[in-house]
Order: sequence, then structure tokens, then C-alpha cells
Amino acid sequence: MSWRTIYISECERISLYLDSLLIIKDEEEYKIPLSDIGTIVIEDNKTVITVKLMNKILEYDILLVYCDDCYNPSGILFPLGGHFRQTKHVLNQIKWDEDVKKYLWKEIVQVKLENQAEILAKLSKDKKVIEKILTYSQEVGLGDITNREGLGAKIYFRELFGNSFIRKKNNGDVINSGLNYGYTILNSKISRIISAKGMLTYLGIHHKGEYNHLNLSCDILEVYRPLVDYFVYKYMQNAKYFSKEDRIELINLLNARIQYNNCMETVANSMEKYIDFIYRFFETGMLEDKKIPRLKRIEFYEL
Repeated sequence: MSWRTIYISECERISLYLDSLLIIKDEEEYKIPLSDIGTIVIEDNKTVITVKLMNKILEYDILLVYCDDCYNPSGILFPLGGHFRQTKHVLNQIKWDEDVKKYLWKEIVQVKLENQAEILAKLSKDKKVIEKILTYSQEVGLGDITNREGLGAKIYFRELFGNSFIRKKNNGDVINSGLNYGYTILNSKISRIISAKGMLTYLGIHHKGEYNHLNLSCDILEVYRPLVDYFVYKYMQNAKYFSKEDRIELINLLNARIQYNNCMETVANSMEKYIDFIYRFFETGMLEDKKIPRLKRIEFYEL
């Protein structure tokens, strides 16, 4: 499984050399086998990239993320035909049963709340808040129509970052910038995997935003969000500004290891298996409870 994450900054050109990524920077050349690469993040908007390389990146199922002038991820590279049985998978996805979707969303919200409680416990936060979140997880109904997810998030973020903290989707303070960046990187990886498996990212289970082309990715991301929260709390909450080093470490969360189905897996590998499970679940109706990622054990990968 490819694991290397390549961060491109202050680079003149990237192109293809045989089956390797060729990076030209300060008149020096660096070659990295594409078979080793899982993710490429381009943060320099002056970097030139060749079409030949982009086609090879698609062939190797590598996640390519490019960033805007403010260093925020602004787009990813998608293949037109992600899977050899794409038509079949898309037709099946369109037919996914609404009641089954509501059932799966209930399970996802329950695990998300459990993961939030797990993160608070790891950080020795207020036990009453942890118990309240776990109570919410037991109260989640079909489709979460009582919005236990929203109630849990409210007390979770206050306990994690303080009563004055306000969660913002647009960047503001360092904490929100870190959260938004981390969520976007994980969401990009999930979207690339969904596409590679021949499904559509905009047909979600719960998320159905008319203007959101990553509805399914947002559904799948939910259980991973507390991982980003945990990292930002541990390493960024006292930072004065959102640094390049912070962004690199957040990208590297894809190489962090979590317990998945009784084994330790990288976050990227667990996403692959989790998305396979979701497709199988809609095909068979068999829910394998341990296939939804939990954050009982986390090991960050040091660069």
C-alpha cells in the first residue's frame, strides 16, 4: 500500500520521469517512485505540472490536492472512470434504500459521539461531559432526527477548547484554521477513494446539500473528525499562527495509526476498508459493527 505523502512548496516544476515523480527545485532534481506515493499536496501556485504526470497520478490512484493563495486545499484530481465496474456501482448507489441510509447514519453518529467521548477521556476532561456525550450516543434514533449529533458537538467543543470557542467553517483563529485544514485533507482522501471505487461523492447517506459535491465523503468523514480535534488540541491550541509545519503535520495524519477491526491500521488504509464495508452493507444488509472506525487507540506518525 502506498504511504508516502509529498508536500510541494517553493518548487518550479513537477513532471513524470519513467514511473517516478520528478521534482525540480532550486535547479536540483528529486525522483520519487509513484508506487510509493499515496498523497501529493501542492501548496505553491507557481508550480508547473505536466499533463503526462497528472495522467500517471490518476493511473496510480494517488490523491492530488492543490491549494489556493491562502494555503487552503481548494481542489483535488478526480478520474472520469474511477473503477472498471463504475456503471454498476453508480446504479447500485442510486438505488440505496432510504431506510437503510437512516440506519447507517444512526450507527455513524453513535460511533462519532463515542469517538468524541474517547478523545475527551484521553485528555482527562470532565467526566460528566463525557458521560453526557455517551448518553447522547445511546439515544440516537433512526436518521438521528432528534439531532443528538448536534447536541453532542456543542458540549464537546466547549469542553475541548473552552466556553469562548466558536466553531467556524471559515478560517479565523489558529484552532479553527487547523480543524478546517485537517478535515479538508481527510475529506479529500475519502473522496479520492470513493471515486476510485466507482461511486459518486455527491450522493450522500445523510448529507444532501444541493451545492455540496462531496456529500458522501462528508458522511464518511464524521467518525474521523475527532482525530483532527485531538491533534489540534495537543499540538496547536497555543500556537500564535497557523504555520507551514502545522499544515505538513495535519497532512501526515493520513499516516497516523488507529485501531480498526482489532488491528492497527493507518488512517488511509482504514478509510479504504471502511468505504468497502459501506458498499457491502448496502449490497447485503449485513452490518459489521467493528467496521466503523473507532479511536480507542491512536498512534501519530512522526516525520
